[in-house]
Amino acid sequence: MHPEQENSQIQAVAVLRDELLSKVGNDLDIAAELAHSLHVNHRKDVDALLLAIEQEQWAEVKRYAHRILNTAQLLGCSALVELCLRVEAMLGRKDGQAREELLADYVPVVKNLSAVLERVNRTF
Repeated sequence: MHPEQENSQIQAVAVLRDELLSKVGNDLDIAAELAHSLHVNHRKDVDALLLAIEQEQWAEVKRYAHRILNTAQLLGCSALVELCLRVEAMLGRKDGQAREELLADYVPVVKNLSAVLERVNRTF
């Protein structure tokens, strides 16, 4: 990971940790449980999303994009929310070239959130 990416991820970890704490009234135990649950479930969703993309199961890709959208909305990740909405809309049109280009942008962001959630989980 490049130093700029590392710094960006460190900042994202701090922001998401604070966001989780604020959502649960600064209760560390509940925040730790929430962080763990989000991390585990997001990782499962990402794995399933990647498999669905590989198998060209576009209805499943759309389903997992929607699940990831819900996580992004909960965490206030506006850039990922926008990408998820674009992926869902694009999959409804079934445009092959546009789909490939958008997924090429989307997948790294989804994977980055997974890495950030893993790091947030370790802070509790």
